[in-house]
Amino acid sequence: MSTRSAKARLTAAHASEMFSEAAQTMWVEFNAWYKVHPEATFDEMESYLGERGRGLLGMALELILRQGDLGATPRGRRCEQCGQEMIFKGYPEKAVHGLRVDTEIPRAYYVCPRCEAGFFPLDRRLRLRRDGWSEGLVRVVAWLGTTQPSFRIAAETVNRLVGIWMSRTTLWRCHGEVAGEIEQRLAEEERELTDWGTGAEEEKEHVTAQAPVAEHGSVSIDGSMIRIEGEGYREVKMVSVSEVEKGVKPEAVGEEGIAEGQESLKLTHHSYRAVLGGKATFEPGLRAELVRRRVGDVATITTVNDGADWIWDLAQRYLPGKRVEVLDWSHAVQNLAKAGAAAWGEGAEEAQAWLAQRKTELWAGQVADVLVALQQLPRRRQERGKAIRQVQEYVVHHGGRMKYGRFRAEGRPIGSGTVESGAKNVVQWRMRRGGQRWSSDGAERMLAALGEVHSGRWEVACQDRAQAA
Repeated sequence: MSTRSAKARLTAAHASEMFSEAAQTMWVEFNAWYKVHPEATFDEMESYLGERGRGLLGMALELILRQGDLGATPRGRRCEQCGQEMIFKGYPEKAVHGLRVDTEIPRAYYVCPRCEAGFFPLDRRLRLRRDGWSEGLVRVVAWLGTTQPSFRIAAETVNRLVGIWMSRTTLWRCHGEVAGEIEQRLAEEERELTDWGTGAEEEKEHVTAQAPVAEHGSVSIDGSMIRIEGEGYREVKMVSVSEVEKGVKPEAVGEEGIAEGQESLKLTHHSYRAVLGGKATFEPGLRAELVRRRVGDVATITTVNDGADWIWDLAQRYLPGKRVEVLDWSHAVQNLAKAGAAAWGEGAEEAQAWLAQRKTELWAGQVADVLVALQQLPRRRQERGKAIRQVQEYVVHHGGRMKYGRFRAEGRPIGSGTVESGAKNVVQWRMRRGGQRWSSDGAERMLAALGEVHSGRWEVACQDRAQAA
């Protein structure tokens, strides 16, 4: 470990002179290079300056610090562990790599003669990490580790964009640190919550509002699968919360090609919370996300989901009584298609014509007509008859959630595409690529990070992390 004497500290005049000399040298070298390469493109010039520019900026940072005390104090320091007066040991240098600078910083170093603990006061003041990466760089590489297809590609992206080499393992470690702290913060909030309706105001005190829904909230719940090392595929349960906005242009053709004649709807300001585990494990995350978005305070709430009973049980338990429950349109149509296929065969013209008529009725919310048509289907035995009966029971069970004519007239969404898209594009795109396997802890960290990134809360989460430090 190299050390410096008191000469590590500089006067303002000396620091200014050193920087001016370095900048002038860089200018002379760049000017000479350009004379040799007069046809250089912008990218080539930028590439030439890149590493040299990082070094020059790093020198500016170093020289600014060397005009100060570098953490030294004339009164000495006492050990924080045992109280013994510490011994000054000089100014060892520390190499630091940031987003835009590479530098070496001399810092005062003290050692306790009793317990042999070492202390760098400037490291604490500047929040320097032991590994030499800046906090800003670590936050960015953690973001890349979340948003890129793999940690390897994220490390390559750091090299290309920032101009420093970082191994896949180092990036994975930095990501785990940041994502782990985000996951821990979310888990702490979720543990403090009480059941919805038994202490709603107290819940708001424990969970900070994040982009509260203004007028009309849409809530959807779904599940997907990821591969856990040593366990096989396990389910990830996810909630999405969105703001429903009415457009100004009526759509001529609606979903599945049926004329709507209604105002178009746009779901915006999406947020997600995904949790590895079963229904009980997911419940705290669901509750917390609803509180973050202040769903309980919204005048209009629509929850659109598929037919899974566990989803509707959670919706009824944690969403306010003013909610309107909607069965996802595409799932309703898919079930009717099963009945037609069971009656006449997959792809039969009779089945297609029958389904087209049922879709027209269903789009208008004529659930009773759909039920009559199901009852009038040709009788079939064994598996085909069973399939028809299952669809009949499905429509009876969800009939109140299939009044699509009324829902459209009220400006409510009738599709759960937001959460299904979230399961695919938020979770599976990153966590279910070919050959990927996750540890349980790693999966929980990544799910927390993915939720905050795709909810537009990454910067807020990192600010909370910095304040906690």
